[in-house]
Amino acid sequence: MSFTARQKVPRRLFVTARFPISNSLIAHFDDLKRSNPNYSMEIYHDEEIESYIESNWGRFVLDLYQCIGTEYYAAKIDLWRWLIIYDKGGIYLDDKSGPVKTFDRLIKQNDEFVISTWGENKDLWRESHGHAGGEFANWCLISTPQHPLSKLVISDILCRIVNSNGKEFGKQGVLRLTGPIGSTTTILDNIKNYSRGVRIMKNSFGRKMYYNALVKTMTCSKSHHPLRSGDRDYRSQTTPILDLERVNQVVQSKGITSNDQMVDWIFSDFDSNSN
Repeated sequence: MSFTARQKVPRRLFVTARFPISNSLIAHFDDLKRSNPNYSMEIYHDEEIESYIESNWGRFVLDLYQCIGTEYYAAKIDLWRWLIIYDKGGIYLDDKSGPVKTFDRLIKQNDEFVISTWGENKDLWRESHGHAGGEFANWCLISTPQHPLSKLVISDILCRIVNSNGKEFGKQGVLRLTGPIGSTTTILDNIKNYSRGVRIMKNSFGRKMYYNALVKTMTCSKSHHPLRSGDRDYRSQTTPILDLERVNQVVQSKGITSNDQMVDWIFSDFDSNSN
């Protein structure tokens, strides 16, 4: 039996890409498949993501997903990546990211949840959490299915959406509402209760992962691959991330009166759809 056959993390890779896929990303995806032949790879486009959410998480979660503006595609995927990795387990990867060599060199037999700092926002949690490593990357998520930390991140993202004042916009708004500032805070607040099988790494997964494999960099750089011709860059937007009126309508239509009630209802719905 091979080492990878015994690992707890499923050998499944999930990616989303804006269609039509560029030639450079096609070549990158081919390299991922070729270097990791024992991993299945599933590439989702916009419509497939919405269909997946409705089928597996229900109309309520899809409605909240659709409350995020179309110019904030990154924020939409911030939510979806945690939904798919909680449901299926395996690896979520940003379309431009990838291993320096192979996933076999990174994932260990007893890993259940693998996260890594990557040099961003080093001062943000130093005082509040005594954590000097900076934010945990969300461009690569590695987990077994139904991991409790993933559930907590999903819960907190959805709670921030329904409790928003509607004023979040641009890059900082995304990072805090749906992105790695929010998820890092959730993980740091709860990781002491779920340490078994959790491995915390530094420096982009011990320098075994590229944040941008297209230009071979492990840290955030000025070189960003365009999502799709004509797409608007969320980092420069001044419009609100959320349609707050629609958020309120969605919440009121379900008669939700507390965060705990909403979270219980969402995961009960997920469990029903999974059976």
